[in-house]
Amino acid sequence: MGSSSSMMLQIQRSKVRVSTIHIQIDSIQYQFIQDTHVDFSEHVDPNELPDYHDIIKHPMDFGTVRSKLVGGLYSNLEELESDV
Repeated sequence: MGSSSSMMLQIQRSKVRVSTIHIQIDSIQYQFIQDTHVDFSEHVDPNELPDYHDIIKHPMDFGTVRSKLVGGLYSNLEELESDV
């Protein structure tokens, strides 16, 4: 019974961390839009910015970050920080 309670507590903590990170990502995205007037909520269209991939070697958008977060694809905060 103790290990089941412990597991539930870990799951609840994980959900709180994910929710907190979502809020932080929203804040980062909002500030980014204010600073640059660019949204980056989805992949950059290479037809609109043909040299984007020449300049940006690790392209990332906020939609992909959210998907990876929800999917549990980040093993640690460093991976998330690298994408943001």
